[in-house]
Amino acid sequence: MNQARGSRKRGDYLKTASRLLLILSIFLLLPLRFVSVSAEGSDEFTLDALDTSSFPEIQFFLDAFEVDGNAVPLSEDNVRVIENGQRIEPVSVKWVEHGLQTIIALNPSPAMAVEKDGSSFYQHLQMALQDWAGSRPSEAQDDFSLATPTGLYLIRTQDPDQLVNALATYEPDFSNSQVTLTSLAEALDLATDPLDSPQKKRAILYITPPVSTNQVTNLEDLASRARQIGVRVNVWMAAPENEANADAQAALQQLAERTGGKFAHILPDAAIPDVESVFETQRGAYQVTYLSSIRKGGDHSLRAEIILGDGKQVSSPREFTLDVQPPKPFFLSPPGTVQRSWTVPEKKNPPSLTPAAVDLEIQVEFPDKLPRALKATRLFVDGELAVENTAEPFNTFHWDISGLDTTSRHLLQIEVVDEIGMTGTSLEMPIEIVVEQPAKASLTGSLSSSGIIAVASASAAAGALALILVLTGSRRWARRKRQPGGMRAREKDPVTQPVAVKQEPPRAQKRTGSSFLKNAFGITSAPWSGSSRTSTTWPRPAAVSAPARLVALDENEQPITGGTILLSRQEITFGSDPRRATQLLESPTVDGLHARLYRDQDDVFFLADQGSVAGTWVNYAPISTGGARLEHGDLIHIGRVTFRFELTDPSRVKPFEIQVVELEK
Repeated sequence: MNQARGSRKRGDYLKTASRLLLILSIFLLLPLRFVSVSAEGSDEFTLDALDTSSFPEIQFFLDAFEVDGNAVPLSEDNVRVIENGQRIEPVSVKWVEHGLQTIIALNPSPAMAVEKDGSSFYQHLQMALQDWAGSRPSEAQDDFSLATPTGLYLIRTQDPDQLVNALATYEPDFSNSQVTLTSLAEALDLATDPLDSPQKKRAILYITPPVSTNQVTNLEDLASRARQIGVRVNVWMAAPENEANADAQAALQQLAERTGGKFAHILPDAAIPDVESVFETQRGAYQVTYLSSIRKGGDHSLRAEIILGDGKQVSSPREFTLDVQPPKPFFLSPPGTVQRSWTVPEKKNPPSLTPAAVDLEIQVEFPDKLPRALKATRLFVDGELAVENTAEPFNTFHWDISGLDTTSRHLLQIEVVDEIGMTGTSLEMPIEIVVEQPAKASLTGSLSSSGIIAVASASAAAGALALILVLTGSRRWARRKRQPGGMRAREKDPVTQPVAVKQEPPRAQKRTGSSFLKNAFGITSAPWSGSSRTSTTWPRPAAVSAPARLVALDENEQPITGGTILLSRQEITFGSDPRRATQLLESPTVDGLHARLYRDQDDVFFLADQGSVAGTWVNYAPISTGGARLEHGDLIHIGRVTFRFELTDPSRVKPFEIQVVELEK
């Protein structure tokens, strides 16, 4: 017996100690005023509406509410962002209102029919609600609904006057009314409807008498549902002091606290609280903006830390996925070939090669769909840095080619660096700088004051040289005369005989108007004459010796009369721009500089595309800027202009030769 009594005493002591520890814990937590959202019944502290579209700038909304439902005052000084464990100071923290979906849920009871000053308790509540609704501006982003035990009386109107009228026309039957949870359940069902804005909030004002004991469990279920859908339930328990059940009041108060709402006990003989004070801090949230330190794609974690006085609290983590990739640069309409030509100025300046520079335009894409600012763009030529942009414009390079005075091929590549330090490179692009041979200067055009001196000096030197040659020749002639037969012997020596040089036939007269190619099939020929690219002087067909030719074909692949292009030059470029091409093709499918045809020292011909839109094709197969070897009879398409490549001597095939050298015995 004594043992049992002792056991009961020890049990009482344990219960008392537990209660004291609980009270002490609550007391210690009171100065902080908020805890993590993971604990129900505590102040709310959540992250919502994460926005990464402006990366590296990231935004989210922070709900920070005290137990009584009021917002915790926050600024940049007492908020920190924890991204993947790293603490970051925010750029800004500001309160933003996005509107509120408000639902008035009425649960009338006979106690509300008690009159005061000629009006019932319910009428006082009704007038307070009507005054609040009538004071709401029509341009506000709120919407209003009214839920009753008999169903939804008003559904989501943005006109506050309609709520005023609904409150005025709804007449509860107090004689048959019973305390139920129907209006609250109806309000929660309505709160599950999609919002017109993702940042819009939901709030319910539940006006009810104390619930019965058997309704407490159902009330807990409704509270859990409210938390799940993210709606705040504010509770006005309207009842006289003597009807306030302690358990019912505790259950209603817990409903408000668990959902982040406010609780008030409204007495019949007391003043009705201001309705707007219930909703004013529930219309918005804190918008937090910070600069992310994420530099690679994958899964990431985000927390918010609130610092108030000596207290500090960290929210539950918000997990998100972010795909971060380096930028991708590429050239826009790059020239496959740049032609440098000699120009003779009108004044004393010497001839020069033009152009002296090439402007290249680029574009930068972000495969991760997160466009960012650029810090630098660089142009590399043959692996060496040629141009660097560290300020706008980043998409243009001015490449100096004044030092390239011989035909050469180069590889170009772009490197870009974005604002977070990620680097992207382009594919290498080949480009050929074609330099013309210098033109012979006109004597007449060079007779300036300095030219006259130069000519006089050259004449004097030439005279002196001639005099030396005459004197030397006379002495040699005298020696030959003293050696009989010497001259005759030299004349019979074939090695010493003069070689007859075949003179170039005279050139044809200049033609006017369009060339025969243009007249025949829409191709304008721009052959070369000396160093001029605009000459229309054509050599006589009989005097031209070419190892190959291009025969223009019609749509049936039949030869076009007069449509033959003799390939006598080392290189020919095709296009529609006379400034860039040596052979003009007037067709909408032909680019300004479309293709390049050249031959090597063995008279092997190659055709290369120059980055055209329509492409260059050999035997119906597209070719690249690297070029393809041409064989006799190949079918060529430059855009939609068709040619057949023919060798002048198709039987000419350079065999593999083995030279046998006999050594002297």
